[in-house]
Amino acid sequence: MAYNKQNPTNSPDVKAQIMKYAKYWYFFGLALLLGLGGAWFYLQTQVPKYKVTSSLLVQDDSKGDGLLKGTAFSDLNMFKTSKTVDDEMEVMRSRDLIYKVLSDLKMNVRYHYNLPLKTQELYGKNLPMEVVVDKLTDKARALKLTLRAINNDQFVLGEKDKETIYRFGNKITRPQFTIVVQKGKALRFQVKLYILAL
Repeated sequence: MAYNKQNPTNSPDVKAQIMKYAKYWYFFGLALLLGLGGAWFYLQTQVPKYKVTSSLLVQDDSKGDGLLKGTAFSDLNMFKTSKTVDDEMEVMRSRDLIYKVLSDLKMNVRYHYNLPLKTQELYGKNLPMEVVVDKLTDKARALKLTLRAINNDQFVLGEKDKETIYRFGNKITRPQFTIVVQKGKALRFQVKLYILAL
């Protein structure tokens, strides 16, 4: 009986392989630092975006309609065309309702604060000043206003190249809008607040 004796192949020396690349450790360190620095810079310059979803249940309690109510056909819903869901969708799409919701939630004005690397949007408890909209025209949609608090009673309103000093709570009337600026919960002085849309 003959056996074929095979020579074992030399397994790669792991230590030699590591040493082969270890002498270039500074390139790996530099690549790691550049990668971490790039990730930090990206996170500092990007504005976070959030996705919000919701569900709405529209109940239709009526069964049958008109002459069919109380008959054997009322349970089959053969002759009834239900428009409840379509009607509710049309109501929710109406411009008046959407505008009322945006006004009630005070979302008809967006507040932006310029940081060194990005523009941050402010809302809720982080607002140094709050704009209460009384009247708007279509031309007001393209306006970019700036607000800057001077002290506890006064602020500067900037429009294009003009700056005007006002008191908090006074009504400001222009052809495009009528607004009242109030102190926010996070009033700070010497903070420029950019209002991008009215």
